[in-house]
Amino acid sequence: MRKPHYFEHGAIEGELGISRSRDQLVVIDALTGQQIPCYLADEHLESTVREAWKCRVSVEGRIKVDRRTSQPIELAVENIRILRDRNDLPQLKDLHGIDITGGVESSEHVRGLRDADFPRRA
Repeated sequence: MRKPHYFEHGAIEGELGISRSRDQLVVIDALTGQQIPCYLADEHLESTVREAWKCRVSVEGRIKVDRRTSQPIELAVENIRILRDRNDLPQLKDLHGIDITGGVESSEHVRGLRDADFPRRA
């Protein structure tokens, strides 16, 4: 009979927080809002946890996954990387004025690319 869970190595992006039990760390998954319990694999990560508190992070380690739902159950943390806040990332409005076609209208540019790759048959 198969176990109800399996393990994989990966990373979860979200916000670092503390669970209801005082000594447990959680990462709040940015996509699902799910709170995933985290356990530090090494004590030297404690200072990083303090620095990353309530920050956007990528938490990497051994993830215990529910076989039935494919959702993470818990994470043994091996590394914590603090990410830039979403407001500090480039925004769609920042892309205005970027010219990737050399001044050619986009449909003409694509047509030129297509014609260059597929010569016409006689």
